[in-house]
This record gives sequence, structure tokens and C-alpha cells, in this order.
Amino acid sequence: MNRAELSDYRAYIKGDYWRARKQLYYEKHARECAVCFSKYVDLHHLFYDQLGQETDSDLIPLCRMHHDSFHRQFGTSKNMRAYIAGFIAAERRKMIESINSKKIQPQTKVKSAEIEFPVFFEKIASRLQNIFNSFRS
Repeated sequence: MNRAELSDYRAYIKGDYWRARKQLYYEKHARECAVCFSKYVDLHHLFYDQLGQETDSDLIPLCRMHHDSFHRQFGTSKNMRAYIAGFIAAERRKMIESINSKKIQPQTKVKSAEIEFPVFFEKIASRLQNIFNSFRS
């Protein structure tokens, strides 16, 4: 995006229409990061050419950490759909590897002793399947 487009985008995401659009999105979809399931998310645009006419498939919720990580890896371009599925899969693999090596605890409000890892992995697999299916249509 050039500076003028970025300025317009920043004005757009501060506006009433975007607030209403986010609310509509979250009426249909979980308000949680597509990578780590954090409830503290930004609704990220994957496609910028239809501001004001976004479809649900143009948007994906990401926590601030994963949103920033995505942009560090892929920058900002008008169409980032091609990158998101691979990014989510890679970030989840990193999380699983970190959990397995005990470097970090899963990002959840539940105490680690209460986490049922098979349920955690089933949730990841289910979410990945939904994401991949959304890109097929």
C-alpha cells in the first residue's frame, strides 16, 4: 500500500462502518485468534481492494502478536490470501513444538494442569480444516 492508501485505510478502520462490519463478522465467527485462539484479536484484512464491501473470506481474526508477525513476514499488499493458510499452519507448528519442548505454556486462561492436549490438538485440526475449506470456495 502506498501512503495515500494507508491513510485512507487508517481512516476507514476508525469509522462507524468498520465497527458495524466487525460486529457482523463476529456474529457468525468465533472472536479468537486463528492461530492461538486468544480472545484478544484484531480483525485482519486479507484483501484490501474491497474496503467497505469485504466478504467474510476477506477477513481473519488474529491476536496482536500474530497480526504483527504476519506483517513482518509478508509485509502489506492488496491481496494476502495466498499466505494466510501457510502462516497459520507454521505458527501452530511452532506452538506445538514449543509446548512439546516445554519452552512455553499454551496461550489459554486455563491452568496448564487442566489442559487436555488431545482436545487442544483436535481444536487446531478442526480450525485448520475450516480455514482451508474457506479458501477452496
